[in-house]
Amino acid sequence: KTIKIRSAGTATITANQAGDSAYNSATAVTQTLTVGYFNLQADSFPGIRLWLDANNVDGDDTADTIAAGTAIVQWIDKSGNNNHAGQATSSIRPTYKIRNTGVNYGGGMAEVSFSSSSSSNLDVSGDSNIRSIASVIQIGQAYYSQAKPFGGDQFLINNRKFTLGAIDSGVDGHSTSVVVWQMVPGAYSIHVDGVNKGSSTSSLTPAAFNKVGNGASVNILEVVAYDRALSDGVRQKLEGYLAHKWANLASTLPSSHSYKVTKPAFGGAQILTFQPVSDKQAGQSADLTITADSGLTTF
Repeated sequence: KTIKIRSAGTATITANQAGDSAYNSATAVTQTLTVGYFNLQADSFPGIRLWLDANNVDGDDTADTIAAGTAIVQWIDKSGNNNHAGQATSSIRPTYKIRNTGVNYGGGMAEVSFSSSSSSNLDVSGDSNIRSIASVIQIGQAYYSQAKPFGGDQFLINNRKFTLGAIDSGVDGHSTSVVVWQMVPGAYSIHVDGVNKGSSTSSLTPAAFNKVGNGASVNILEVVAYDRALSDGVRQKLEGYLAHKWANLASTLPSSHSYKVTKPAFGGAQILTFQPVSDKQAGQSADLTITADSGLTTF
């Protein structure tokens, strides 16, 4: 039998053998299979350059034990490229905060909060390889300035809205959003909560991204950057991962998009097999064996 993944959740698979002229009937056998949402890994997609997660500021395998209000000296890069975001000057360090339950999404999880006077540095020269940035981000309520929250030469915020140079998304950034900026020469675009809000064929190569915050009043929950354009499939997986991880954001994705419930990284048709019991074994107990890959949900 072929099983296709339709959504995250749990399904009970039942194998039946009614019996015929060649085979005895067999007792039905069930197996419960569970699949969760796509969980990003550093090697899930090629070309990762930067990965900062506010719920794992230390970038390790243990839960953070940081008190709310703590100034962040260094935000560890989980991509493996050592693009850690650090600030040696104590007066301009960002702050670790816990988001209130039910307020602007991501309730109960962490954020790194930057004011208009705080910033972190990636390194001296920055990362000149970055071409696509996906982030869960919120603009300060009273912040209407033009800003480059990741440094370089790209204005990604203006008038409390998400932008990409001259492209204005028209989306009020005070509500936490999943934003994907793509800055590949000839293929610039900005997506907000899964919707294309503008594109251009600009031939410009972006300057190295060398900051986080960079004097913009923003709360950053997570940011993942790549050295290439993202296909629609990859972008949607990233959006799905980010939206489901940060509570309540999944409801902001377009209802027409199937990735609103994200499939596993290696999802696809799976095979369910069972061994029929021959009539030559009449009188013996039926032993019906189910063999299936994990990560299945529904037919």
